[in-house]
Amino acid sequence: MKNENLLTLPKDYEDFEVSSATLKTNDIINNIRYFISSVENLLNANIINEFNKLFNEYESIAIFVDIDNIDTQDLILSELFDLMQEIAPGNCSFESHTGDGASFGFWLNNDDY
Repeated sequence: MKNENLLTLPKDYEDFEVSSATLKTNDIINNIRYFISSVENLLNANIINEFNKLFNEYESIAIFVDIDNIDTQDLILSELFDLMQEIAPGNCSFESHTGDGASFGFWLNNDDY
């Protein structure tokens, strides 16, 4: 059962890696999709629906690889990053790790150190 009130992830997800060792758009989107499926029972259904809309949009263009679709994939990835930021634990940002640009996750904000 979904928690209809939870809009952000709990503290358990501070300093939590979602995607690593890749900068390929397809891999990052799939890693985000896997992560969201693992936490969907924690989050508001409306947020999960927003993620699913983007995943479905991505699926509809992923089979066609041309320059226009690459731009669209990048736009979808950007929108996914925005949604990941929305669900980030209170004192975290969803971004690449400062020590590893191919590691994306919920990292504690620098001013919290």
